[in-house]
Amino acid sequence: MYNVLQPIDINQLRLPNRFIRSATYEGLATAKGMATDELARLYGELGAGSLGLIVVGYAAVQPNGIGGPGMLGIWSDEHIAGFARLTQAVHESGGLVCAQIVHCGRQAFPELIEGPPVGPSAVPTKKFGATPRELTQPEIQRLVLDFGAAAARAKKAGFDAVQIHCAHGYLLNQFLARNSNRRTDGYGGDLPARARILFETYEEIRRSVGAGYPVLIKLNCRDFVEDGLELDESMWVARRLSEMGMDAIEISGGIWDTTLEEGKSIQKGIPRKRPEAYFLQYAQQFAGALSVPVITVGGIRSVETAESIVAEGKAAMVSLCRPLICEPHLVKRWLEGDRAPAQCVSCNRCLALTASRGLQCFKKKPASATAERG
Repeated sequence: MYNVLQPIDINQLRLPNRFIRSATYEGLATAKGMATDELARLYGELGAGSLGLIVVGYAAVQPNGIGGPGMLGIWSDEHIAGFARLTQAVHESGGLVCAQIVHCGRQAFPELIEGPPVGPSAVPTKKFGATPRELTQPEIQRLVLDFGAAAARAKKAGFDAVQIHCAHGYLLNQFLARNSNRRTDGYGGDLPARARILFETYEEIRRSVGAGYPVLIKLNCRDFVEDGLELDESMWVARRLSEMGMDAIEISGGIWDTTLEEGKSIQKGIPRKRPEAYFLQYAQQFAGALSVPVITVGGIRSVETAESIVAEGKAAMVSLCRPLICEPHLVKRWLEGDRAPAQCVSCNRCLALTASRGLQCFKKKPASATAERG
């Protein structure tokens, strides 16, 4: 039996506890994807919040992989200096920090990139509408190398770990799903072929950062759409990654086209209308089948829920997003004895307005309500 407050080793990195700040789009980078002083301040504040590990919002490995205004980039050595200031701010405040790297594929914003979005096949999303251009094999091989180069930049900038984003309908997730990958070459067809780019990406990242550097992945349990990635397929991919040496797996779910509320990665009304830890039933299955630590994310709002998840072995770590937008020092508050639930009301205004106003909380629960629920 483990405690959420116990340390845990991720490869050669020791986390002081099992609370993870899940990567969250901040909308605070420059037009060229450079980390700003405002981002350094934001993460410095999180670093003082006693979290086990902070995962920074996604950074694009290629200029045509941008998924929103103010999104971070990591496709050039010019990005290293800004990230170094960010990691320094976290370390000086006592935290550990992980980079998340991604290509948004067909979910890239056409107005922010040159040319049409790219994808495994020329299949549009219902949400975005634009038909992507199918990647050629040389472009896929270039992309794999660019993921590796991005990871190396993250390490050089002082990040303590790197996380591959293979969830929420972004490019690597698109390759795994039958509805977005209709290729007939070596990168399409059966599941091993659809997963080939992900396995090659992991191998290139590992080659770039070395055996002792922590490499994590964010993976969908299911896409919750017709012909999307399903649980048995995701489990197979996760087992293979575990065998290859992946250090930890964060389990999420849903893509932009998901309409079922149960499958959305960001659900409202937690914990009033919907239960906490809404992907836990899936994460628990991964934890029981894998030899690497599994992280569960999705609607965790109370320290009691986090404690029970880890104590019962349903996941090795718990990941939070919106509560830490509302209260950057939430975990510190819990550790110091104030066990009242998070003030976050799960209104999602923070995420809806990020692109135009930058990441911030727009509605905190009144203090009286916090006391009543505590």
